Parts: sequence; C-alpha cells; structure tokens
Amino acid sequence: MAPFDYPLSLPSSQPILTITYPQSGLWIIELHNGEDSRLSARLIDDALRPALDVIEKHWRNNRLTVLRGSPDPKSNAGEGALIIVGKRDQDKFFSNGFLYDSVKDNPDFFNDTANPLYARLLAFPVPTIAAINGHCFAAGFMLALACDYRVMTDGTRRRAWLCMNEVHFGAAWPFSFVAILNAKVSEPALRRRIALEGHRFTPTEAHAAGIVDRLANCSGTSVELGAEIVLKEAMKLAKEISALPKQGVWGTIKTFLYKDCLEAVRSDAREHVLPRPPGPAKLLFPRNIVKWVGDILKRKVSSDSVWHRALFNTLFLKSCRQDNATHPRCPIPSHFKIAPTRPGAICILRLRSLYKFLPPSSSVAGRITDLVSHCLLPLLRSIMKPLSFALLLLACFLHFTPADAIPARIRRQLQGNSGMVTVPLKRHHVSRGVDLHPQVSTQQHINRASKRLARMTGREEPSERALRSELHKRLYLLEHGPGSRSGAPAAAQGLNSSGRYRSGLAAAAVMGNSTMGSGMGNSTKGTGNGTVAGGNGTSNGVSPLDIQAAISGGVTVAKPPTANNSLGLDIEANDVAYIATVQIGTPPRDFKLLMDSGSADFWVAGENCQSQQGGCGNHTTLGAQGSSSFVQSSQQFEVTYGSGAVQGLLCQDNVNIAGLALNNHTFGVATAESIQFASDTTPFDGLMGLAQSKLSQEKVLTPVESLASNKIIQSPVTSFKIPRLADQLNDGEVTFGGLDASKFVANTLVTIPNVNNLGFWEGAMDTITVNGTNAGLTGRTAILDTGTTLILAPPSDAQKVMQSLGGACDAQQCTIPCTTKTSLALSFGNASFAIDPRDLAVLPIDPNNPTGTCTAGIQPQQIGTATEWLVGDVFLKNAYFSTNVATNQISLAKLTTN
Repeated sequence: MAPFDYPLSLPSSQPILTITYPQSGLWIIELHNGEDSRLSARLIDDALRPALDVIEKHWRNNRLTVLRGSPDPKSNAGEGALIIVGKRDQDKFFSNGFLYDSVKDNPDFFNDTANPLYARLLAFPVPTIAAINGHCFAAGFMLALACDYRVMTDGTRRRAWLCMNEVHFGAAWPFSFVAILNAKVSEPALRRRIALEGHRFTPTEAHAAGIVDRLANCSGTSVELGAEIVLKEAMKLAKEISALPKQGVWGTIKTFLYKDCLEAVRSDAREHVLPRPPGPAKLLFPRNIVKWVGDILKRKVSSDSVWHRALFNTLFLKSCRQDNATHPRCPIPSHFKIAPTRPGAICILRLRSLYKFLPPSSSVAGRITDLVSHCLLPLLRSIMKPLSFALLLLACFLHFTPADAIPARIRRQLQGNSGMVTVPLKRHHVSRGVDLHPQVSTQQHINRASKRLARMTGREEPSERALRSELHKRLYLLEHGPGSRSGAPAAAQGLNSSGRYRSGLAAAAVMGNSTMGSGMGNSTKGTGNGTVAGGNGTSNGVSPLDIQAAISGGVTVAKPPTANNSLGLDIEANDVAYIATVQIGTPPRDFKLLMDSGSADFWVAGENCQSQQGGCGNHTTLGAQGSSSFVQSSQQFEVTYGSGAVQGLLCQDNVNIAGLALNNHTFGVATAESIQFASDTTPFDGLMGLAQSKLSQEKVLTPVESLASNKIIQSPVTSFKIPRLADQLNDGEVTFGGLDASKFVANTLVTIPNVNNLGFWEGAMDTITVNGTNAGLTGRTAILDTGTTLILAPPSDAQKVMQSLGGACDAQQCTIPCTTKTSLALSFGNASFAIDPRDLAVLPIDPNNPTGTCTAGIQPQQIGTATEWLVGDVFLKNAYFSTNVATNQISLAKLTTN
C-alpha cells in the first residue's frame, strides 16, 4: 500500500471523483460530479480513466508476490474487486448520463473519451461492481452495464429507475451502446424493452430481469444512509468474488468473452454515424456497409476473376435531394449519374452486369448509366407504390448480392449462417529498404505489439499520451543506447571478439568488413578510441571517428568541467547518450549516471539486483553493505523505458553532485533490471531524470529540485552543453543551479515558457528554415530531450523538411546524402539555431561508403499531436540548453566557438 496514498481525489484541481481503499484488495470509486454525477469529458478523461490506471497498477503490485512464488499458498496477493458508486451523501442518482454540453460539439467524444472507458471496464483485470444508489439513466446505465456485477437499492425509501431513455428524446444510440447491450443482455424481448421502449425498470423489475444481480435492503433506513447500505451490499459481493482475479486471467477471459463487443466499442464511432435524411424517408444502412458497397463498385476485375462466372450484383443507397446534391457521407463514384426522384424520397442504384459478356469496347460506366436510367429507376418507381419500400430494399439486398461478396461478420448478421467460409488472404507488402533505421522500425513494431498485447490481456490500449511518454523515456537511442541493447544470443546480435554488443550499422559493418577495427572490449568503461581523426565538415562524409565509435561502442571521457557545480558529460559511442559521474554513499563511491531531461526518476542498481541473466552485471551497486548511511524503505517503484524497465525500492543516502552535498536524499535502488540495463556492456550504473518531478514514478523530488529546496543551490536550474564526438573537444557538461557563461554567447540567450503540463520540457517553435528559407511549418512545438538521440517529427513534417534538405523520406524512414551541406535551423523565442550538417547525416547505410547515403538525424514518427516534435541531441548539440523548474521556463543560446 505504501506507494499508493488514499483517499485519492481526481483531478487534483476541483476533484470530481474519489478513490478509497477500505480494506486489502478492495477499491471504491465515488463519482461526485455534481448531484447527479453526469459523465462529462472531464470526469472520464481526467478522473475515471486515470483512476482505473491507479487501481490496476496497485493490484498488479499486490500480485507481484504471486509472480515471485509466494511461499504462502493462502496469500491474498492478487485478490481484488472494484466498486463504482454514485455520490455517497445522497441516494437519488447513481449517474444521470452524459453531460450534454460536453458531448454535443465534440465529434470525437465517443472515439477518444467514452468508448475507451467502456472498453477498459469490459476487460478490466479485476471484478467490477456498480453500486447503483439511485437513478441510473442513459450513459450511466451503460456504465453500470459495462461492469461485471450490479447491486442496486431496492427503492423502498426512495424511487430509483434504470432506463435507457434516448428513444424518448430523439437521440440515436452510438454503436458501442448497441454492442454492450447485446453482449450483456441475451433475451431479445428484454433488449427491445430497454432500447426501443425506453422502459423505466424499477429495482424489483431489473432484478427479476437479470439486469441487476442483487438488491440492497434499504427498508427502515434514513435517506442519508441509503447509499451506504447499497455500498455495504456491494462490499459483501466483492468479498465473495475477490479471489477470482488472483491467477491473473480474469481480464484475459473477459477479453475473449466480449471479443466482438470490444471490437465494436473500439471501432471508429464516426463510421456508424447515420446522417438524417430529408423528408419522411429514414431507412439507411450504417456507413460501414455503404463504404463496403462503394469499395465493391470500385473493385478492379481481373480476366480470371470469379466475377466473370457470376452476376455482379450489389446495391448502393443514397439520400437524394431535389437539387441533385450528393450526400458527403455516401462514397458514390463520381462517374455514376443518378436522376433524383421527388424531394425526400430515396434513390436506389442497382448494378447488374455480366462482365463476361460486355463487349471489349463497351464503356462500363456508360452501360451502368443506361441500365439505371432506362431500366432500373422506372421499374422501381412502379413497384414502390404497392410495396413497402423498406421491404423491397431488404429483399433486393439479400437476393441480388452474391454471398461471397458480403464480409463474414455482415453475412452472419443478415443470415444467421454459422457455416464455414473460406476467403482469400492477400499479402500486405510494406516496402522496407536497407536504410531503415533499426530504432524507428523497432519502435513501430513495439507500438503495434503493445496495442495487441493490451487487447489480449484485457488492458486498455495505450493512448497517444502514453506512447508519447514512452518515447520520451529513451525509446529512440541509436545503436548502443539502452533502447537497442538486447539479451539475445551473441550469434544473433553480432558480437566482436571481445564480446561487445553490436546492432544495426555496427553489426552490418562487422559482417561486411572484418577490418573495420578490433573494438574496445567490454571491460572498457573509460576513454574511447581517439586515434581516428575526426572532420569538421561533411565534404568527406561521415567522420571515421563516428563510424568507429558506432562499431566499437565505449565511452569517451569528458574533460574536467570549467564551471562550479558542474559535471562533465562523457559521450557514449557516437553521440548516443551522455553520462556523468556522481558520488553516493558513505564512504562515497563513483556511480555513472545517464543524464536524461526526458524523465524524472533517479535510480541506481542495488546490491541484491537481479535480471534475466542472474545479477545486474559488472555495475557499481548500492546497499547497506557498501554504504553505512544507506537506509532502505518499503516503498516500491517501477519505471518502464519502452524496451527496458527497472523495479525496486526507495531509499535514502548521501549524494554528492559536483561537490554539492545532498544528504539523506530519497531516490530509487533497483532490485530488478531488464537485460537492457543489467548487461555488462551497458556503460552506466543508473539514470538521473531531470524533467519535472510531477512526471516521476517514484513520486519524489528530482536531485536539482531537492538541491534547491535545501538551499544548496539558488534555483532549480539545470543547464546542458551537449558535446559532439567528431569535434574531439570532449567539453560536455551539466551545470546545476545556474548557467555556465563561458559556454554560450550572452546576447543570444532567449527564454521561453514551457508549454507542457505533464512535466516534460516543451517550447514553441517560431519557424523552421532550410538554407534560410521558411519551410512553412507553423504552430509547432518541440519537446527538448537529452535522452533522445534523433529528432522525431510528424511524418508529413519530416517529409517536407527532408525534401528541402535533399533527402528522402517515407512513412517509416528518412535518409540524406552523407555529404550534405544544407543548413537546417529551428527558431525559438525569435532566435534561430542552426543544426550542423554533420548532425543531420548520422551514419552511412554502408559503413564502407561514408560519402554515400546516410540515415538522417530527422525521422518520421507521430508522438503526440500533428504539430508536436521530439527534439533530441541532433539539435541540442548545437545550442546551450537550460531549464528552470521554479519559473517553468526553458532557455537556449548559441554556443561559443573554440
């Protein structure tokens, strides 16, 4: 329980939801968004969904003892249940449905807000119980139905109804509501009463119909106590079922049980929005069927197709107006001409062509037009009078459409046929050239796999915000960064004779040219090979020093810093990451830490650290044996960095940062590390996150914030001078509490506000220029992250910039000539900062051809909105970068020349 403090109110400002934890394994969510707990976008996005995240994480932490093999078979670790209740100081409402004002003007409300909530509840890994303490209408009813169990007041003291009343006020159901109702209510007559009649179910009726599992006996209680009686009954049920999720398969089983429902809930809600036709005609097919029909109309028919041996029969439904206007939601091919009938009527386009007998010179469009205008429409006009148009439409659709042309799901809906169906599978080929950067490709696979895994395990699919957060936590390190290390066998990964890991370019170089250098050896954690001359221009292509470092890895040690309160930044491999040395413990020992402005957690490996390979490598570790001032707590932490993760306990010990003594500082000591951090080839012992502490998973101050709060430094300022290996200056440093004036040109310093409210450092970009010409990309923002090697831009932006630079870019990768001299500049605070062309050409595709084609320093990746960039060291090597937590500001300046 230690890492989770209850009661927890969400959001922190003006809370409208409270989580309590009255006993082990039982969580209660109380909705108090006004008296009737309306489901607003704020309640769902900022309170309910985050609350489910907190509860799931807490449950999984509790269950860790089971995963680690608890010696006590009767341990209650992994047990759990969640109760959702309306405002507890009243018993009039559980929830009165959506807050209309937050829904009506938001076309993405169901896609981005409501449906993810329902999907999360449907597959939540612990049992969920709706404690219905009053009226439960519309979306509130659906919220209760998405839960696993429902306990309701018996209504003896105050009336309470369950009702889907949309039919009474003219609101169409979203597709997700239909799917949930069909999944949870099996009897057609009962579904009709709920959906089409809008019946108000009393508690007794709801219990008899099986909608509600239990009724709470509220007779003899006061009105004020009614909600508590319902909650107590729900807690009794929770105790009975709390052991069900103990083995970790509750959510997985639900995912399969509600598979079709979840697919429907997670589908694009806009695909199922039905336009209201003019006049009295109101029978329209859902847009997904219309789109499917449109796709069939545009199908290319090959000479050996089965369509040559059968009639091509289909329907196309279109709402027509007197002025011949086409409805924007009907994707009818532009070459079909349809004459409108009387206003308000519905036109039908029925195509019946035997392609086998079409003359070679015949125009398909012309033939169809003739069939429609001269045959089909007059026939339909004559038939419409005596027959119901709706019956005619359904009969035509079922009779004339070939069964093989109907998707399996729709055919089952229309025919109820459970027979076997065979369909052809077409290979979807995605071109992947040899210049695809391994980190870009890997992360795309990780994102896709993460979504699939979430669906399989019953968890909510990662949102754009979650994916963005993972990216900020070092997903895009090149070659020897933590994001690319692997514990795969040496033969698969490409090891040199001394065991040093190689991937991507490095592995290709080893296999393609065995004379490219002997490597540095895994025992080398000091100076890299500096015998290869580096160049300052790109006329000769990529510097041999960079190529050698990419192959050999290792660390190039920084020169002693020139300013007070500063640490030198060692360079990992070819500008992959930057490492500083701090002293921890009593007696103090050196720990090499990766400096990361894109995360906010500080941790080192512990003495009892374990990984897949056993221990945590040859790293310096921290614990009571090595430090007399070490104090370990029982509070757990866990940080996931995309392809790597650490887990452990918080501790207190003395930390010395550049001579600044931070005694009894609270940070993490890892008891478990993934192989990416535990490997002997990983050149650092831990990580120091220097974003804002509100991003921290440890929930403690960052070192710079702690230094400032203890008055050791004047302000929580962190400043970076990021070095470049090819310069061979080794002058990188990080300064705490201020700026090193010797590293930048004073009159170029600009300060801009941080526009990110999550804890990252993000500034507005004024312009992006190529050779002094504005690229026309406005309104962009950049997250500045020392822990990211590349610049990641939305694909359309990356494409535009790379074309201007003379490079090539598709949806997955960007390349550029290794000899480029084109200038790219990013502007912040009306000051332009140019990127050295050497940083734009990262590494050659062919290591034997340093003047050929290179992987580019800019890569396409949608990390957030279409205007958000993730800007890493490719840019930061070209500017002095400083952050201030107190003022929530970012400063940039041009570097001094040496």
